[in-house]
Amino acid sequence: MLTLSLPFILLYLALAYVISIVLTLLYIPRYIVVRRLYWACPFIPAIWKQRPGWLSSFLLRTGFEMAYSINVFRRILTAPIRNEVPSCFILGFPKSGTTSLSNLLKLHPDVRGIDGVPLHEALTKESHFFSGVFGRHYAHQTWLYQTFFPSWFTRWWVEVVHGRRLIVFDGTPTYGMLPHTAERIHRVSPHAKLIVCVRDPVQALFSGEIMLRNLGMQLGYSLIDALRLPNDPRFVQYADEAALWKQLQNLGPTDPLPENLPALFYERLGTLLRAGRFRECLEPFLTRFPRENILVIDFDAIKKDEEAVVRQVLEFIGADASLWKWKSLCPGMKTNYGGRRMHPTVVNYLKRYYEPFNRQLFQLLGRNFDW
Repeated sequence: MLTLSLPFILLYLALAYVISIVLTLLYIPRYIVVRRLYWACPFIPAIWKQRPGWLSSFLLRTGFEMAYSINVFRRILTAPIRNEVPSCFILGFPKSGTTSLSNLLKLHPDVRGIDGVPLHEALTKESHFFSGVFGRHYAHQTWLYQTFFPSWFTRWWVEVVHGRRLIVFDGTPTYGMLPHTAERIHRVSPHAKLIVCVRDPVQALFSGEIMLRNLGMQLGYSLIDALRLPNDPRFVQYADEAALWKQLQNLGPTDPLPENLPALFYERLGTLLRAGRFRECLEPFLTRFPRENILVIDFDAIKKDEEAVVRQVLEFIGADASLWKWKSLCPGMKTNYGGRRMHPTVVNYLKRYYEPFNRQLFQLLGRNFDW
């Protein structure tokens, strides 16, 4: 049956691609989808502003927006043949090896990430769907989420033609930080396997700051500066930050996301500080998923022996590890520090700050990391 319908499927896919190009060239549809992307991921438009010369910035931005829009329209137009949801999530945390792990997993013939144009490694790894990439009112629509992933033709190819099991994953590293995502992930994939990459939170925090600065974000803080006593304003929790977190914790599964979520999430140190409180961040997932469905991996283990870690993950998600052939890849999303260092007084302050939270995580896992 599929063999007979294959020409029509190919025609359908080709037509969807042509219509996607037309919609993108009309500009207004492109503007709509890109504006929502920029709302959810405000670090992306910051990249264009730091490009030298207006022509270079214009060409880079236009090329990216067109490629992204074509991809979005193509996936939505082919939604009727897309019914996959991930059976595996890499929840984060940022700067803890999630991109490297994702790239290595995709070397397995039965493992797929986001169905996207490989313009950048993040476009085939991260959906940012539950962060509102389709708009804050649509971050719960299952059919929209399914458009990110391969079609049933891919499942047929892997499972019928090759007789193996297709495994689809979403590797959005901010999901582990946002308290509302656990319920929404559970709604679409209640039996999912969750992979959590963690790292010394002091190092991860500084790496995250430098990454955002390298992308062109204008941040109102810097960990390079010395600690200011007795009350350093950088480490004060402000009322709007506390209100945002409470709102996210109480968010219903179909409620719209808060309007100020991206701005407070990416531009405030207070929200990034929360990201390193791993045990606290994991709590919403621990209450919805069985403990055996959650695998926690230390960043140092990935650096020490990435092949062993990937094989451990493949076994955890149910893939045949014998089909995976290790290949050394460039580190994903590696931070360029450019000689910048966190001030020693800030390092000492943060070590003391995170010590009780680290202890809570170690007690949960029954093992310690060298932090």
